[in-house]
Amino acid sequence: MDISTLLEKANANLDKIPDGTVIRFGDIAVDPLGSTNADPCTERSCKWPQSSQGTVYIAFEVSDDFSLNDRAVIEGALSSFAQFTCIEFIRRTNERDFISVQSRSGCYSFIGRRGGRQVLSLNRLNCVYHQVVQHEFLHALGFNHEQTRSDRDSYVNILYENIEQGMLSQAMEDQLLSPYLTPMLKLDEPLSSAKLILKESTGSTTAEHHIVRSYE
Repeated sequence: MDISTLLEKANANLDKIPDGTVIRFGDIAVDPLGSTNADPCTERSCKWPQSSQGTVYIAFEVSDDFSLNDRAVIEGALSSFAQFTCIEFIRRTNERDFISVQSRSGCYSFIGRRGGRQVLSLNRLNCVYHQVVQHEFLHALGFNHEQTRSDRDSYVNILYENIEQGMLSQAMEDQLLSPYLTPMLKLDEPLSSAKLILKESTGSTTAEHHIVRSYE
């Protein structure tokens, strides 16, 4: 099962959780007062600090709600970051800023470093998969979805006429419109996907609509 399907299943009808946090763009958490801007992260304020040796150490803790097997999946996904990047996740001791992995309703994360205890939800029944863990931690590192990049429309054209009326979910609509709402942290790299596929359930089948055309 691909990550989009896993997230869609885990976060079905998830738009707000009991503590008031709002979920936008499918799996991105924002404070209620900031719900009109789902990406308050800026290039300076949301970055995790880099050590003098060049490594970015990020402290985390995992709730006791997770089983030993769950913990192994989570820690395995995090350890792979150190193999390919300068990021190393470490178990929290007394660090002020840290990520607290909780089994709440669905899979979601805030964007970038917020300061203090920062909740990242991985519902243990639906979200503890290697790729989902990495996806949510990438959000915590400061990365949004590729299709919400503020420079997206410089690379691709959205073909709204190819979307069946009534078939565009609110989460996808938010993501298509979001470049006009907010900036985001991104690397100095061109948009990597030349074509996106919108998959929407239509009864017992899944229709595929090409809704993005590359300018290349």
